Amino acid sequence: MIWDKKIKLQLAFTLGGFAVLYTLISFLNHYLFRTYALDLGLYTQALDVYMSGNMPTTSMFQEDYKVLLADHFDFYLPLFSPLKFIFGTYTLLVVQIVAILLGGLGVFKYVAQFVDRKFALPALVCFLAFFGVFSAVSYDYHSNVVAAMVLPWLFISFRKEKIKTSLLLLLFMLLGKENMGIWLFFVMIGLAIIYFKEKRKRNWALIFAGLSVVYFLVVLEFILPSITPSGAYHGFHYSALGKSFGEALTTLVTRPFYSFQLLYKDVGYFPTPGAKIEFYVFLCLSGGILLLRKPAYIIMMLPLIGQKMFHDNHTLWGVHFQYSIEFAPILVIGVMEVIKTLPRPKYHRIVVVIIVLTTLGTSIRLMDNTHQFSDKSKLRFYKSYHYTRDFDVDEVYEAMALIPDDAAVSAQNSFVPHLSLRERVYQFPLVLDADYILLHFEENVYPFSEKEQLEKHVSEFQAYHQWEVLIEENGLYLLRRPSKTD
Repeated sequence: MIWDKKIKLQLAFTLGGFAVLYTLISFLNHYLFRTYALDLGLYTQALDVYMSGNMPTTSMFQEDYKVLLADHFDFYLPLFSPLKFIFGTYTLLVVQIVAILLGGLGVFKYVAQFVDRKFALPALVCFLAFFGVFSAVSYDYHSNVVAAMVLPWLFISFRKEKIKTSLLLLLFMLLGKENMGIWLFFVMIGLAIIYFKEKRKRNWALIFAGLSVVYFLVVLEFILPSITPSGAYHGFHYSALGKSFGEALTTLVTRPFYSFQLLYKDVGYFPTPGAKIEFYVFLCLSGGILLLRKPAYIIMMLPLIGQKMFHDNHTLWGVHFQYSIEFAPILVIGVMEVIKTLPRPKYHRIVVVIIVLTTLGTSIRLMDNTHQFSDKSKLRFYKSYHYTRDFDVDEVYEAMALIPDDAAVSAQNSFVPHLSLRERVYQFPLVLDADYILLHFEENVYPFSEKEQLEKHVSEFQAYHQWEVLIEENGLYLLRRPSKTD
């Protein structure tokens, strides 16, 4: 498709504007220690380990550690690992932002080529402003974000019947995480319905659906057990449905009413009343209500909804944290397809404008005041406190500069990502063979629940092991293990 200069300028301005917003959120969070050992620190360390020719493990936070691939079957990290020489500890944040922008470009191209050129720019804005995109950018890095951003390009190549390209894109998405196979199975079933009257596309969609589910089963039943010490998969966190994927499937089939209730009712030990309903409201206001006219797109989102609402972790039910961005490409493309089919074409632009405004509204609400609690300082780029911390960050960076690059370090949760480009780094209170310990009592004390617990633990540890105190000021502590010659 040939785009004129005006469209190119609009496209560049939109992508550039959102790139600045994402950078202000993501990079500032990292610089000000609002990223964490899990997951940015763990995955950044994996980049370093992969480049050294070894297999990364979960030793950062587990004394009885396992190979990292047994935690999540993710092959993107070795692919991105050379970039650490350019971007350092910001590498995965850069990758994530670039991926989102490329995903937005894919949405723009799809809508411009197959729906309506006049809808392309509004579709791009809806995609980039989707609340799930902002929630993902504000919280570390996750490979499912990169995988989800490939979907618009898969839709384009599949619609053009470029089967080989579609297969390569499908395989790339599958390599992002072990559960991608379930999602892509439903995506391909949705495409088979959309192209049901086009035999070749329908059949290839069904073949791709089969490949997706086979990949998932092979990884789950054969590969992961072979690299996990216990021989069991530890990524199943849906106890309301059962103890395994098999039991969960049985529950879904034999107890449909109970399963349906779980989609909107609170379960578990830490319920968050209203979080699930709030998510559905956000989804509908972002245009999801229109997909009732094209239920094939709703089918594509079913595993995403189940992934959120059946999860044991109540923080994942709502509009914050991960597991929302995957909705973006399906939602925006599906909504624009629906609007194009609505009667009275003269009102199409009005509907598009309404969807853009309500999408922007949900993201503003995400940043401003949601029912589900979150640390709003990570999102509110328009507030001064987004750019500051309660402690002197320069003092922390100066302390980090005193730690040799080859030294083993045990550090507080939010300090770990900045120290993770080394072979041995641990999340305190895991110390093991660490040579240095870096802490700040004014920072979040996780995994302790109170600051007093951290202070007591450090005092007892210091008294028993007699570590040398290099820095002790304004709540900042840098300790060094005494050498054998001391």
